[in-house]
Amino acid sequence: MHPIILNGRSIPLENIIRGQVSHLAQDPYEKKVLEFCSTWIKKPDFLQVSTSGSTGKPKTVNISREQILFSVGATQKKLKLQKDDHALACLDVEYIGGKMMLIRALEIGMRLTILSPASDPFKEVMLETPIDFIALVPLQLHTILESVQRDLLDSCKAILVGGAPLSLTLEKSLVNCRAPIYSAYGMTETVSHIALRRLNGPQQKDYFEILEEAEIGVDESQCLWVKSPVTNQQLVQTNDMVELIDAQKFVWKGRKDHVINSGGIKIHPESIEKELEEIWSELDLEVRFFVGGLTHSTLGEKICLILEGTSIPQPIEEQLRYQMVSRLTKYEVPKSIFYVDRFIETPTGKIKRKAILEQIMVDRL
Repeated sequence: MHPIILNGRSIPLENIIRGQVSHLAQDPYEKKVLEFCSTWIKKPDFLQVSTSGSTGKPKTVNISREQILFSVGATQKKLKLQKDDHALACLDVEYIGGKMMLIRALEIGMRLTILSPASDPFKEVMLETPIDFIALVPLQLHTILESVQRDLLDSCKAILVGGAPLSLTLEKSLVNCRAPIYSAYGMTETVSHIALRRLNGPQQKDYFEILEEAEIGVDESQCLWVKSPVTNQQLVQTNDMVELIDAQKFVWKGRKDHVINSGGIKIHPESIEKELEEIWSELDLEVRFFVGGLTHSTLGEKICLILEGTSIPQPIEEQLRYQMVSRLTKYEVPKSIFYVDRFIETPTGKIKRKAILEQIMVDRL
């Protein structure tokens, strides 16, 4: 049995199996990680997992061991993971993505290195062996690609990216990465990812492909539903609007709860944001943004551009407005620009759009 490497320290798996973890942890997060590993090794029938709360209040979901093990097997088969491969876990173990990285390594028999979550996971630790498998949020991937340690990713059999949508700029920057990188689609109820989209290389795709034995479809609103052994064969209805290509493939369009109804025209803000990312790149803007709808007396909702920070230089804002009018349809052009000092986020770093828009409405009263 391989020892676990926790923030650079080797911890015998036998100690974790015996539950002797309290004295091995140097901070509360390490204690939480080791206690979770110890709990999983004892073969519980169920795990209680918290959702991120990105589209509502966080809740606790019970997931059976059988569901989890099926998810492990489907990912192992899809990504060709093997015993003795080196997995690196640097996602928060409080949520399903972080938990599943630990479980996959333990169940498959991979060597496991665990690093405390950070925007640059490699900053404080020198890795002694190449990485075969890692899961990251977009911010972590961006930080690593901008660092001197980006070559650490080149040995990977697979890199998973999830937790939030990728920006077009980040996706374009992956063209020179040698390792296969996948965007992961899923949620707590599907035991992390249920579908993957290749982001780089000759096999790059614009659509997601579901894992084995999963079924997908859409409701009357064109929102995706999923049924699989990982959902205990229960139909899980999502708020993600998609375009079905066939029984195994779909294109993600945006969240139903993000759709803006302006003058009877329904608009996906995510499609506007993709065009704005091109403008952001050309204007060399780094400020975060999103597009949302605010209540309007005649339109119902008006499209607004929300920027994080106090302001951008007036000449740049004028160029931005000009580019938006030139490149967006008349229905898509934001009617107003609002600045928010700091975006409200979930614990996993997702922007809480609804809460921010509600705060803007309150501030305008």
